[in-house]
Amino acid sequence: MIARRQALALVLDALRPDGGGEAGAERRRRSDAWAGALALANAHYVVPAMHAALSAGGRLAELPADVAAYLAHLHGCNVARNAALRAQADELVAALNRKGLRPVLLKGAVGLYADPYRDPGARMNRDIDVLLPASAAPAALGVLEALDYRPQALYPAGHHAYGDFVRPGAPGAVDLHFELVDCAHLLPARELVAEAVAVDQDGLDVALPSPMHRVLHHLLHAQIHHLGKYYRGVLELRQLHEFATLMRRCGGAVDGAAIARRLERWRLGTAFEAYRLSACRLLGWDDGAAATWSAAARLQHARSVLMLLYPGLEAAILPAANLYAAFAAHRMLGLYGEEGRALHRRFAHGRRYLRKATAAAAARRLFKAQ
Repeated sequence: MIARRQALALVLDALRPDGGGEAGAERRRRSDAWAGALALANAHYVVPAMHAALSAGGRLAELPADVAAYLAHLHGCNVARNAALRAQADELVAALNRKGLRPVLLKGAVGLYADPYRDPGARMNRDIDVLLPASAAPAALGVLEALDYRPQALYPAGHHAYGDFVRPGAPGAVDLHFELVDCAHLLPARELVAEAVAVDQDGLDVALPSPMHRVLHHLLHAQIHHLGKYYRGVLELRQLHEFATLMRRCGGAVDGAAIARRLERWRLGTAFEAYRLSACRLLGWDDGAAATWSAAARLQHARSVLMLLYPGLEAAILPAANLYAAFAAHRMLGLYGEEGRALHRRFAHGRRYLRKATAAAAARRLFKAQ
C-alpha cells in the first residue's frame, strides 16, 4: 500500500504544472518507488506527458539519471509516432476532401491539429477518430478501400461507430464514427457538427469540435460511454490529465456551468463534478469550486483514488458496476422519457433486453471488462 501510494504520488507530481512543488522535487530525489511509478505511468499511458510537464517546468534534473533517460526515450518515440499519425490523418483528410467531405476529428486526433499540450509528444494516441454523417458512409468506405484500409472490426447497425479500419504499416487505426457515444441523446453528432470549427491547414478542409463540445465529449467518453468508468470508480490518468490540460488552455471558452446543467438533466451532474474534483485534487487544476463540492462528488473522488491504489478491486465490483451502468438513469430517460416511475422503466428495460439476449450474452455483459 505504501509503495503504491508513493508510486502514485511520483506520477501525479510529474503531471502537475508545478511538478508538485518542493515536496514533489524532494520525492523525486529521494524516492525508491520509481519502478512502481513507471509501471503505473505505462499502464495509464502518461510517460510522455510526465516528460513534457517536467521539461516545461525545468525539473528533469531532479530525476534519477536512468528515469530521466527512460522518460526522454519514450517521449521521443511518441513525438515520432504522433508525426506519423499526423501524416496518416493528412492523407485521409485529403482523400475525403476530394470526395467533397469535410471530416470532424475527435478525441486524440484533434490534438494532431490543435494540441493543447504545446508539446508534440505529450499525448499518446491510439487511433484516428473521424466523424462523418451516416449518409457519407458509401463515399467514406470507398476512400478507405482506395487507401488500402481493411476493416478490423465492424459494429452492428445502430452502433455509434461504423468500425475500425487498419492498413499494414500504418501507425494507427481509423475509427469511423456516425455518432459520438452509444447514448446519442447525451451529445448528438448533429449538434457537435453544427458548432465545429473549420480548420484550413496545409490546404486540408477539416473541422474540430468547439471547446465546449470537446470537453463534454471528453467527459462522456472517459467516464460514461463504453466501459462506464464512472460506475466502476475508475480514472485513467491520461484522460484526466487531458481534461485538466484542456481546461487550463481552453477554460475561458468553456461554460462549465452550462455543461453541469446539461448533465444534471440526465442525472449525470455528480459524474462531471467528481471528475472536476479529481482533476483539482490529483493534478492541481483550480476550477474555483473548492468550497462547494458535494458529498456525492467527494465520495466518488475518494472511491476513484482507492481504485488507483487498489486496481484489483475493479474485478470485485465489475458485475454490480456493469448492472448499474446498464440501468443508469440517463439511459432510462433517453430510452423511455419521464413517463412512469424510474423502477418501472428499469423493469421494462430488463424485460426488453432479456427477450433479445441469450442467458450467455447477458452473463458476458455482466462481466464485461473491456
